[in-house]
Amino acid sequence: MRNLGSLNQFLGIQASTTASGILLHQQTYARSILERARMSQSKPISTPVAYKTTMTATSHEPFSNPQLYRHPIGSLQYLTLTRPDIQFVVHQLCQHMQRPLNHHYDALKRLIRYINGTTHIGIQLQPQNLTLRGYVDADWASNNLDRKSISSHYNFLGNSLIS
Repeated sequence: MRNLGSLNQFLGIQASTTASGILLHQQTYARSILERARMSQSKPISTPVAYKTTMTATSHEPFSNPQLYRHPIGSLQYLTLTRPDIQFVVHQLCQHMQRPLNHHYDALKRLIRYINGTTHIGIQLQPQNLTLRGYVDADWASNNLDRKSISSHYNFLGNSLIS
């Protein structure tokens, strides 16, 4: 056994020491996703999903290159380990991997533009009370398209949101 020093990176997750604790982030991985999607120079936006979506005639057409949709979505699933702010959107987009439509690809591009402006975000772990708390919520049959329920859960370790 040997001492490797302080933790810097493990399985692509970087650990940075801050004044209030440790920040777990995937900034390098997020930038590589932006490079592969050829969107590293895109204009950043402040929200991962549009509040209102506008549907055009081409919105309901199948996306011409499904592989171009599937590859970034698979990469974004690993990024959700340290990005609770994008988990819901990524999982919603994953539901359409079999047959993505043009408006799904537009939502994916919007999410990537959001990530472009927020690569520094991660999970802040603070050295305090490490009580594990969880909260669950569901809205019954609220999805207007298929009448399915949408549920969510939040897990905190102390005051730090971990999922």
